[in-house]
Amino acid sequence: FCCRTCDRGSTEANTYPLAPTEKTSEQATPVPPVIPANLPLNETNAIIYYECGSSQVLHLTKIPRPRLFRKRALIVRVEAAATNPLDWKLRSGYAPKTFLPLPKIPGCDFSGIVEQVGELMTDFKPGDHVMGLLDPLSINGSNAEHLVVVPPSVLVHKPPVLTHAQAASLPFAGTASWQALLEVGKLQPGQRVLVHAASGGVGSLTVQLACLHGASFVAGTCSAASKEFVQSLGAKLVLDYHDLNWPEQLKSAARPDHSDLSPDDESFKFDLIIDPVGGDTLSRSWPLVKKTGMIVSLVVDSREAEEKTMKERGVNVLFAYSLWRVMTSYVGSFSLSGPYHSLFRIRPDAIVLKELADLAASGKIRPCIEEILPIARAAEAQDRLQFGGPRRGKIVLSVAEEDWLKSTREERE
Repeated sequence: FCCRTCDRGSTEANTYPLAPTEKTSEQATPVPPVIPANLPLNETNAIIYYECGSSQVLHLTKIPRPRLFRKRALIVRVEAAATNPLDWKLRSGYAPKTFLPLPKIPGCDFSGIVEQVGELMTDFKPGDHVMGLLDPLSINGSNAEHLVVVPPSVLVHKPPVLTHAQAASLPFAGTASWQALLEVGKLQPGQRVLVHAASGGVGSLTVQLACLHGASFVAGTCSAASKEFVQSLGAKLVLDYHDLNWPEQLKSAARPDHSDLSPDDESFKFDLIIDPVGGDTLSRSWPLVKKTGMIVSLVVDSREAEEKTMKERGVNVLFAYSLWRVMTSYVGSFSLSGPYHSLFRIRPDAIVLKELADLAASGKIRPCIEEILPIARAAEAQDRLQFGGPRRGKIVLSVAEEDWLKSTREERE
């Protein structure tokens, strides 16, 4: 939140090293510094990028150790940080430059241990195990050994039964699932729900929350390889999104005797569709939502294209200005004769995060982790989200000290 350009007047604002100035005649790519095995007490490690681009702009870097610059703030030693699609999208330049501060540390959800607390932070003390969600558009990120947590970021105590990796996998994906399904979608018991990308971080939690809150029928789309995984989460019908006829499969499931459906028959349609994919997936979802139903979009690929599509379907459209293509401010669009289409921006919410943590601790939902990687392999984790195909849950980065040292030795060798 504060950097060398901070204008808040604090003499203890966090500072980040300037990008290396070595240049070739063709390009000016920052050169990652060599990290000593034993850092001085006033330094810490972080993944940082100075410009937008491919994962090659990510560097394992030593930076000044953060200090408390507010009375209502605290410092956390990070143990684990989850990787989200938002990380590679911001790094790739999806956000307007005016909204994305550089240099930047990626990552927004984390789990760790409190090291220092400000005078006005009465709910936490040094030694507390915590989990939290940062503002993704701040300089401060979770891909670091230490970070400062200040409002509007949220922080809650980590349940003892959860590992740091499990806790770190919940904040962003869990908050997105909760707000899309329950706050915006207003899921009611007995409703039918379709979840796209059901094996991913957001999708896997959305399927579980829909079942937990009384949905009568939950269906999901994913790759064929993840079908059994999504079924284990509670989905009654799982469709392979690689099969372009998956919408027809829904109709067949509604009519096992293969009888024809009348144009007004909505027995196979859904009250609520959660779409974290956008594009063609969203377009193909419109015939599958009831007239009184709703599609909640976490991604809008093209404002103009979606506006045209919805107007053609008789939906009155009202868009907020999109801050970036990954999230939008929630305004919503509606029609007296057609389905709702709602867009929203994820809001950090301590109450929601505490509820998610309690549900995970009680076993009512389970955090789904595909793999845990050392944080020095953050570039690999982002590339796997961008190019690696289907997943089963989250990729979590371990920020244990031995992982940093091991990665440093491997790079030197």
